[in-house]
Amino acid sequence: MNLFCVLKSFRIFAIVIHKYIAEMKHLKFLISLFAFLVVVGCNSNSKGNNDKSNNEGEAVKVNGLTYDKAFEIVDVETGWKGASQPFIKIKIRNISGKPITESVEVKYAFIKDDEIIDNTSHYIHGSSDVAWDNGLCVTEELSSITRFSGTITNGIPTVKAKVLFIDDTPIWEGEISKKVTAY
Repeated sequence: MNLFCVLKSFRIFAIVIHKYIAEMKHLKFLISLFAFLVVVGCNSNSKGNNDKSNNEGEAVKVNGLTYDKAFEIVDVETGWKGASQPFIKIKIRNISGKPITESVEVKYAFIKDDEIIDNTSHYIHGSSDVAWDNGLCVTEELSSITRFSGTITNGIPTVKAKVLFIDDTPIWEGEISKKVTAY
């Protein structure tokens, strides 16, 4: 809780108490109201709030750069584990000019026909991980949770996928290769 929130809450409390000061029986109500304003007011997305949430209109950044300036997509490989689970393997390089110590999240979806089969997100770097130095790559495999009934003999289904950084900067979009690998 920061000082801005407490002062903001106290100002609102002072306005309300001025109105009801003549009637002391409302004192309990006023104390409860002040406590409520401190708790709720300091948890709202006001400009005095110090959280790292993305306010509307602000770009998500890492090392002060937008995702499209901080990362380079080096390679994307797709295929199937066995014949039932599609995957995407992405290799991403830090080109931000500095080590990354913040969390970096991607979101992805697997699509069959006109239906989203899986829609989830994954951290490719966590804030508690060792710093991701400039110039180094991270390779992550993103797999579908859903298992498909296709087999090598009766045909692997056509599945598409889309991968984006959490700020909606595109990483890759396309059809999953029919290449099958062992688990």
